[in-house]
Amino acid sequence: MTVTVVNPATEEIIATLPSAGVEETDAAVAAARTACPGWRAVSPRDRGRLLRRLAALVEEHGEELSRIESQNVGKPIAGARGEIGMVADVFHFYAGAVDKKHGETIPVAGGVDLTFREPLGVVGLIVPWNFPLTIAAWKVAPALAAGNTVVLKPAEQAPACALALYDAFRAAGLPAGALHVLPGGDEPAKALVSHPHVHTIAFTGSGGAGRDILRRAAEVVPGQHHLKRVVCEMGGKNIVIVDADADVDDVVPALMRSAFAFAGQKCSAAARVLVH
Repeated sequence: MTVTVVNPATEEIIATLPSAGVEETDAAVAAARTACPGWRAVSPRDRGRLLRRLAALVEEHGEELSRIESQNVGKPIAGARGEIGMVADVFHFYAGAVDKKHGETIPVAGGVDLTFREPLGVVGLIVPWNFPLTIAAWKVAPALAAGNTVVLKPAEQAPACALALYDAFRAAGLPAGALHVLPGGDEPAKALVSHPHVHTIAFTGSGGAGRDILRRAAEVVPGQHHLKRVVCEMGGKNIVIVDADADVDDVVPALMRSAFAFAGQKCSAAARVLVH
C-alpha cells in the first residue's frame, strides 16, 4: 500500500510513499527498543550537544523545511517560516533541559526516600496535519532529551515534514534507532497504541481518535502488565471576552487573525466571542 502526499492548496501530488502497516510498526518498535539502552547511556551533556546540533540544522535548512511544510499542508509560506523557527527553539530549549531533570530526596522517619527520574523506554507519538512539524517537535524533543526512543506517526496527509525531520535527525548524528517515522493511516497508529513494548502514547488530534486511543491503551495485551501512559490533546473551543473598555480598533483585527488564520484549522482559533 502507498500514501499519496498532496498539496491541498493546488491538488498537486508531491510524493507517493510506502504506507506502514503492522509489520513495519513492529519492526520500528523493535529497533527503537534495541536502541534504548545505548541512547539512555549517552551522557546528558552529549545528549544535549546532539539536540543542539539538530536545532542548528533546522535553522540552517529553515527555508527548505518551510517550503516542505507549506506545500504539504497548503498554508502560506510566512506561517510555515514562523513554525520552523519554533521547531528550532524547541530543540534548543530541550537541549538545555537535558541535565536539569533531577530526582528528589524526602526526609522520612528513620531515613530518606529517594526519587529517580528514568526514561520510560519506547514512546509512540501521533501528530496531526495542521502543524505537523511544530507539534512533532513538542513531542519528540522532550522524549529524546529524557533518554527515550521514539516512534513517530505523522498524519496520513502530512508525512513529508516528519520525514524531513528524520533526515535532519540523522544528519545531526543522533543514533538511527532513536527515532523512527511511520507514514500511513489508521493501521500503524492502532498497531503503535496496542504494542506491548510501547510504554507511552502522546497524541494530538480529534476527540474521536483520542477516545479510541484511550480505549486501546487500556486493553489487556499479552506480555503487557500495566496500563499505558497516555497524553491526549484533543482540541479546544475557544472563547474571547471583549470588555466594555476594549479598544475595538485593536480587538477586531486580532479576532480576525485568531479565527481565520490557516482557515481556522487550529485548536487555538477563536470560535466564540462574548461582547460586553
